[in-house]
Amino acid sequence: MLVQHYCYYLTDWAGISPRQQDFDTNKVVKCLKGQPINGYAQIGIAGLSIRLEQSSKEEFLARLWTFIGKDVAKTLRETTTIVPIPNSSAVVGASPNYRTLSFASSMASASSGKLVAEDCLRWRSAAPAVHTTAGHRSPEPRYDNLVVVQKPTRPVILFDDVVTSGSSFIAAVWRLSEIGAALNKGLVVARSTCNQEPNMFKAEGRDLAIPQPPLF
Repeated sequence: MLVQHYCYYLTDWAGISPRQQDFDTNKVVKCLKGQPINGYAQIGIAGLSIRLEQSSKEEFLARLWTFIGKDVAKTLRETTTIVPIPNSSAVVGASPNYRTLSFASSMASASSGKLVAEDCLRWRSAAPAVHTTAGHRSPEPRYDNLVVVQKPTRPVILFDDVVTSGSSFIAAVWRLSEIGAALNKGLVVARSTCNQEPNMFKAEGRDLAIPQPPLF
């Protein structure tokens, strides 16, 4: 599955000489996750340039979602549903809104009608956020815990703020495929890397291997 991202972020800092862009992209992830930001970063993502610091987080996110919503809309020939992967607290029966759904709705609002955000996936029970857990992350437990609460009626772009191991993406693809959803591609802001990429702010699409779903 092709997953479009707008920057990388470093997850393995052992034995490296960190560069400014390594620190800056990690500040982007902290902003996405609602974590405090120390200092500041001058962020340049695919033409968007803004100073990111604790006091400008909301402004940064507003401009980011507007930019991405317009950027994605340019590639679409028909109205497409953007389905967010629910964050860890978005369980069945919980609040009708949650962080990644709010992000998806902001992108849709900037897309001139090309994107429609829909709340289609929820977790059965709350679980630790994937980016905060260590070690190998198997998609099977995420798949078992994931529920389709609404079937999308349009082609789907699957969205998450960041992709680390890909386990939540894989689980979501499995669940949506079961109900016959037409999956277009994936979309994230930041993609994890263990290596210092030459340009950590490079926006591009990379394939995410989707294995066959488990046979239960």
